[in-house]
Amino acid sequence: MTAPPLHYAFLHLQDPDVAGHSSEWIVNPTTSAYCASVVTMDSRLERVFELVDTHPQLRGRTAIILTADHGGAGTNHDHDDPTVPANYTVPFYVWGPGVMDGANLYRLNPGSRLDPGTNRPPYSDPVQPIRNGEVANVVLKLLGLGPVPGSTIGAAQDLALTIQPPADFQLAVTGGLVVARFSLQTNVLYDIQSTAELPAGTWSNVVTNLAGPAGSVAQAVVGTAGKPSQLYRLRLHF
Repeated sequence: MTAPPLHYAFLHLQDPDVAGHSSEWIVNPTTSAYCASVVTMDSRLERVFELVDTHPQLRGRTAIILTADHGGAGTNHDHDDPTVPANYTVPFYVWGPGVMDGANLYRLNPGSRLDPGTNRPPYSDPVQPIRNGEVANVVLKLLGLGPVPGSTIGAAQDLALTIQPPADFQLAVTGGLVVARFSLQTNVLYDIQSTAELPAGTWSNVVTNLAGPAGSVAQAVVGTAGKPSQLYRLRLHF
């Protein structure tokens, strides 16, 4: 990946799977072969992140998706008991440009993905959880490509990785006041920030935690006419 970097790479790290099948899925930091393999994976992932952070062609242009094929628990070598949530609960993490830092993917997709908790929903449910089978179409969307032909999981490529900013943000002077107007989304909080200069200026909160139901319009006073010019931006969060 250093010379030249690939546009796409699939990295399969099998150690936890091998350790779980051969030595059981025991979570004990001092004696468990499975835990030791997870520690090894942590160091290998560190190398991947370090490469992305330091390589000039990868930094700021690379997304990483981490998932697994299955889980495991206790002494069941085959992780085949469907009543044990740890057997079918897997991680699904996304990092990179265009991905909201620290956000929960279920909060970003309240209408299209349903957090199953400890349940094991069937594929026939109308609203599905985020499944590891979705990773291929998420990757293809990040690459600007269409879905896998014939795929049935995530074929709409509609998994949101960040909060979409309002397209109608505008500033207007009304009665000597500078007013910001924009449409709101449900369960999203909005901060309006300002600075006097770019790029080295310090952003300060003018209005914080604006909220409202989807489709409603926020109107917030952010300044007065005749004052020195300011630049404004929105910060979206939960």
